[in-house]
Amino acid sequence: MTRVGSIRTRGRGIGTDLDTQGGLRLTRDHRILYAVNAGSDNVSVFSVRGVRLTFLQKVYAGDEPNSLALCRNLLYVLDGSVAGNGIRGFRVASNGTLTRLWHSFRLLSSPIAAGWSLPSRSTLRPADPPCRRIGYRPPARWL
Repeated sequence: MTRVGSIRTRGRGIGTDLDTQGGLRLTRDHRILYAVNAGSDNVSVFSVRGVRLTFLQKVYAGDEPNSLALCRNLLYVLDGSVAGNGIRGFRVASNGTLTRLWHSFRLLSSPIAAGWSLPSRSTLRPADPPCRRIGYRPPARWL
């Protein structure tokens, strides 16, 4: 890798020891870059043109966002603090900007993110096998 420049995320960066994977996520077509800012609880969105980045948006993403998962027009953010340890979702617009999916936040089953738990009336189902994610059917409150 060769450093070609830097750009401000308009956030406080990692803020803590961010030792997770997925803090940056580039779309398949290489047009949009998403970056977590755990220190300011948001995600920054950039358009990409070659080695040039242009700031598009900054959205609140929960308590210490530290990892991103992108699948088609959905972006999921893993929040990593003990106070708000969970996953929240965003819809990705055609220009790459994000819109919060209301009521999408799901707490992880433990403050240390050890596993998933679902109420007994909910069932797991493969939502989109090529994306390797798990869906749920209401009234799920926990992942």
